[in-house]
Amino acid sequence: MAEATTCRKEKCKRPVRAKRYCDLHYRAWRRGELPKARHKNCKSEGCRKPMIRQGYCEAHFDAWKASRKHVVRVLESKKKAEEAKQKPAEVPAPAPAPAAAAPAAPPEDETPPAA
Repeated sequence: MAEATTCRKEKCKRPVRAKRYCDLHYRAWRRGELPKARHKNCKSEGCRKPMIRQGYCEAHFDAWKASRKHVVRVLESKKKAEEAKQKPAEVPAPAPAPAAAAPAAPPEDETPPAA
């Protein structure tokens, strides 16, 4: 197979440097600016940054993660609400009855008979 002597980019007649690209297009390829980048790109539409996690670049992954935290908080609050509905309402225990009153002391104006 004969090696290409010109850049594989359409309408480019510069000599090949590496990966069948000229110097200009090889540098663009290394930066991920060409459609067929050297690394996998972020799956967010129009983003050409390198993929870090979950198919997203760092910025889009952080945004995705923040949105997931919100979803988790909402799901947790719904779960707590459902658990509260399933538990029977706790009826407060009746207050203890007041203690029996002590016998009333005789009025002071009545004096007991002397012996």
